[in-house]
Amino acid sequence: MSVNASSKVFIILSGNTFGVEAAQAIAGALKKKNTIKIVNASDIFTSRLREEIPSAVKAICDALEDKEQLEELNFSDNAFGPAGAEPMVDFLTKNRRLRVLKLNNNGLGVRGGILIGKALLAAADKNVSEGRTSSLRTIIAGRNRLEDGSSQALANAIAAHGTLTEVRIPQNGIRPDGIITLSKGLAVCKDLEILDLQDNTFTEKGSVNFAKALVEWPNLKVLNVGDCLLSTKGGITFAEALSLGHNKKLEKLNLQYNELDREAVEILATTISNHLKNLNSLELNGNKVNPKDISIRNVISALEENGNADALGELDDMEISDEEEEEELDEEETEPSVKGLEDRKVLIESKVESRIEIQTPEKHLIEVKSVQESETREIHKDQETPSANSERQVKELTERISKDKVTESSINAEQKVVKPLTPAKLEEFKKAQDNTGIIYLSCVPPFMKPSKIKHLLGQYGNIGRVYLAPEDPKARSRRKKYGGNKKKKYTEGWVEFLDKKVAKLIAKTLNAQPIGGNKRNYYHDDLWNIKYLAKFKWNNLTEQIAYEKAARTQRLQAEISQARRENKEYVKKVEKAKMIQSMEEKKEKKRKAAEVEMANLETFTEADVGGHRKEEKG
Repeated sequence: MSVNASSKVFIILSGNTFGVEAAQAIAGALKKKNTIKIVNASDIFTSRLREEIPSAVKAICDALEDKEQLEELNFSDNAFGPAGAEPMVDFLTKNRRLRVLKLNNNGLGVRGGILIGKALLAAADKNVSEGRTSSLRTIIAGRNRLEDGSSQALANAIAAHGTLTEVRIPQNGIRPDGIITLSKGLAVCKDLEILDLQDNTFTEKGSVNFAKALVEWPNLKVLNVGDCLLSTKGGITFAEALSLGHNKKLEKLNLQYNELDREAVEILATTISNHLKNLNSLELNGNKVNPKDISIRNVISALEENGNADALGELDDMEISDEEEEEELDEEETEPSVKGLEDRKVLIESKVESRIEIQTPEKHLIEVKSVQESETREIHKDQETPSANSERQVKELTERISKDKVTESSINAEQKVVKPLTPAKLEEFKKAQDNTGIIYLSCVPPFMKPSKIKHLLGQYGNIGRVYLAPEDPKARSRRKKYGGNKKKKYTEGWVEFLDKKVAKLIAKTLNAQPIGGNKRNYYHDDLWNIKYLAKFKWNNLTEQIAYEKAARTQRLQAEISQARRENKEYVKKVEKAKMIQSMEEKKEKKRKAAEVEMANLETFTEADVGGHRKEEKG
């Protein structure tokens, strides 16, 4: 399909599937067009054999080599791998008018990345030799597994052009060494406006070098380094680089899931207030800061001062400590019954006042102090040592304090007595349990916590309980060992709704549907995997867990018993083998001794016979 706009031709082939012959026919038509501006060839090889794709890509690229008005080429979402990159080399080297190159989700790999990088470098060298300025402004190469191996070639190409304003290479498995190399190349691009390195691995080493390059981009508007594991120290270095004020045009900043702590966030808050006046989108979710921390409140205040109160994204998946999480859960549980607690407090106080006169510790201390002062005055007056009277009074006051505490605790204990349920209440409880419905999550989105599940599903109905099964600890330790995300993952889960009708409706409508929500949400594109468990109650789940635990224990005991039996049998056989070997060795010794004795006897007999013969001859 072609669209003619102001004598400029836009070629849109996306969403179709072309073999070699069809691609050659299209190439023949393209050769006749000299005003082609944009070619969108994304997703055009679905269901085609891998052997067909290089020839088809070659045909299209060869037809575009001499198009001087061509500004954009898009080959995204074609899984042609390194084999598809090779036919593009001549085009990228010869056509030096290209402004936008889109190669997203092509599976290029290290070899494909090196080929593309070298081709772009060759084009830049030709520009230098001819005294021309590079036209290239945008490179998009996300989801290609470029890794560290291709980073040097790409960095050389980026630095050689130096005119890039937009670079997007997210989700490429690039590790710290590769980030360092790319940072050096990107630092040359002084006019950079958009940079996306999401879901690569920086760590402290990469973050420090990236921070050095950050100050070289005064025109930067969009920076996405979310889920890049900047690390705690690396995050502080990154925030300090921003605080220097070289990136005042920044509008969008993504720092999700980077292990940033409150110190880095505090520096960021100050930076927003002083330098980032245009920042209208900020993502901090998944970092090591409590959402209620003062540093987060300072960030919100700074954004509000700049007129961007809605800039901060969700903070529902922050990596807070277990102690803080327990405190928050306790607060959530007690919030609904604050009035009841106040009433209970009034009741206790009234009962205490009716029994004893309550004196606060402050009052006791005042009394003690007054006693001591009076005793001191008496000492100065009479020049005598303190009597035992003051000590006795202090002791009495201490006993009264303890007595008051004991009395209060006994009253609290009286208030905490649990009364048995009445038949009506018991019937109501059973009815409520029968009305509950359980849904099963066969797959939990990566690093999603129970609180997030409750938040997302709670908008559809009242939730009772949530249980997510954690992953194997060995898998998590392996992931942490090789620099992966340190957060806990869950494999499956169960959610209890107080109304089974709601549970059925949710399973029916949400299953296989995207989670959605805000487009900036980390889980926006993940799918729900939900099934309603008919006639299944929460106690069945706890019984199942208990049964699995008992079965696991029984299997373990059986395996231990089997191992013991095998070990016992093995030892028995070893001992038997040793005994047999010893017997054989003894037999062998006896046999050898008998042979030696026999040989000696034969020698003696021969010597005796020889002596007789000599005597007879003599």
